[in-house]
Amino acid sequence: GVNHGAIHYHFGDKDGLYREVLRLPIQALSQELQGFDAPELSLHEAIRRFLQPFLTDDDACSAQLFLREMQAPSAIFLESVARDVAPIFERFVGLLARHAGMDEPTPALVQLAMGLQAMAHDYAMSRPLMDAFYPGLLADDPRLE
Repeated sequence: GVNHGAIHYHFGDKDGLYREVLRLPIQALSQELQGFDAPELSLHEAIRRFLQPFLTDDDACSAQLFLREMQAPSAIFLESVARDVAPIFERFVGLLARHAGMDEPTPALVQLAMGLQAMAHDYAMSRPLMDAFYPGLLADDPRLE
């Protein structure tokens, strides 16, 4: 069983525990994404660096957890996204705007950024299905390393 006293001691309550479960992969993602928007990077390299973490499946099941949360978001997830993920995404939008020569991003540019991220995320989540259709096709793809 679960030691409720330990949960309360370390996290305050179940919500605190869940916040920590969500925080750890977001923190790891944030570290992976450091520097993706460096001004000296080409647009191609910057987008590659931003999307790379979304193209690989993790072994910690956080991708499955986040997929479930995206389908039926909890208040804790929405809080985590607003606090920790939105600033990263805003940097991506800013990067695209900068390379497009825009002072401010347009709604269409934000949609483009969302679409790029969604395609990369879907690619990673659908990889087992793609492997079933075409075994080995993606095995040697250097873009997924």
